[in-house]
Amino acid sequence: MAALATPVNQIIYRDMDFRFIPHPVTGRLAILKNSDSVKQAVKLLVLTSLGERPFRPSLGSLVRSYMFENFTRSTVADIKFSIQNAIRNNEPRVELLDVGVFSFPDSNAVRVNVVFRPINSNEPAQVEFMIERVR
Repeated sequence: MAALATPVNQIIYRDMDFRFIPHPVTGRLAILKNSDSVKQAVKLLVLTSLGERPFRPSLGSLVRSYMFENFTRSTVADIKFSIQNAIRNNEPRVELLDVGVFSFPDSNAVRVNVVFRPINSNEPAQVEFMIERVR
């Protein structure tokens, strides 16, 4: 049986799972790899407000501030533009393919769907999440 050769220079992305769910067998914090790691980073980047991180005032997006506006076509377009700028300017591991923003004005929420290709992969990946207004 021949062993499969793996490329020596293949980049592997690893991050701690920020849900802090322990691994079921070892009890240690779970580690996310490759596209799962990048999915988590994209989601956290979109949910981070500009100026929220110390010493990195340009990291994040304006999505949270738009949640208190009336949901019009221009507001949805502004949310989409803010997400695209945040990802293009702050996430070098991603080639952005598409951003979809769908508003739910009755529940003060938007559903965000980001389609991207991690730099270390040829397969596109997708992360989808809801953003709701808290107050």
